[in-house]
Amino acid sequence: MIGRTQLKPDSPAGLNMTKQIEEAIYSAIDQVNQHLPTAMTLLKSPTQPLMGSGSKLDSIALVNLIVAVEQSLQDSLGVPLSLANERAFSLTHSPFRDVQSLALYIQELINERASSA
Repeated sequence: MIGRTQLKPDSPAGLNMTKQIEEAIYSAIDQVNQHLPTAMTLLKSPTQPLMGSGSKLDSIALVNLIVAVEQSLQDSLGVPLSLANERAFSLTHSPFRDVQSLALYIQELINERASSA
């Protein structure tokens, strides 16, 4: 369970959380890949584009990935998050650009949740 202090990415707890977030995203990628043609499957890489230029996902596949990530985070960390919200779509740089930006956005949401608990 997430504590009341903000986790810094370079602290041992923060590194562990970062790894768990990455694993949750990669698990979701595995789930989505099962339903995609081979030419459209996603790599489990921080630089894998999810939206925009270079992305292999159409809008439905992106929504499926986001839902799978939310479920994976709930299952692995016990953290219910809504990733596709007004805030995410109003940011200058979309958190859905690539795997790394999504992981950083999730870390930010978890830190905010922990500091407001």
